[in-house]
Amino acid sequence: MKLASLMVSDYMTPNPITVEPEEPLMRALLDAAEIMLNTKYGALPVVADGRVIGILTDNDLTRALVDVMREAKAAAG
Repeated sequence: MKLASLMVSDYMTPNPITVEPEEPLMRALLDAAEIMLNTKYGALPVVADGRVIGILTDNDLTRALVDVMREAKAAAG
């Protein structure tokens, strides 16, 4: 198999699980983290009006979780 003859479609995940941009962050953190753990996906497409508008990565989830934990710690005093 020659590299020049390979297509992205040969390696992409067809019909991927997606998330919506307007989903509340706390629900998205849990839902997306569970999806990524159960499927071993490292990222999920963010889709609005049938178009991919971004990618939610495992690093994005970690950053959001750290922000939430910092906020909770500050609120606790």
